[in-house]
Amino acid sequence: ARYMPQKLSRILLQVREVQTHKLRDISTVDASAEGAVHWAINGGVHREARAALRTNAVRAFSLLWETIHGVGSWELHANELVHAY
Repeated sequence: ARYMPQKLSRILLQVREVQTHKLRDISTVDASAEGAVHWAINGGVHREARAALRTNAVRAFSLLWETIHGVGSWELHANELVHAY
């Protein structure tokens, strides 16, 4: 909860660094770290596409992005700035 007293919370998360990047500049390593390949392989996309996405983490991330933000959002927000924590 946003206003919960710290002594009542079970965990405390601290943001130590924030970076700003363009959406399309995501690397293969970062896309994999976001869990895009895991999502694609475990039912996020059609069975035929799963094998191809194992080797293309950025494409898997773009499909995950469109699942969350709507069809066509990957193209629409191509130069959008995103924040990485």
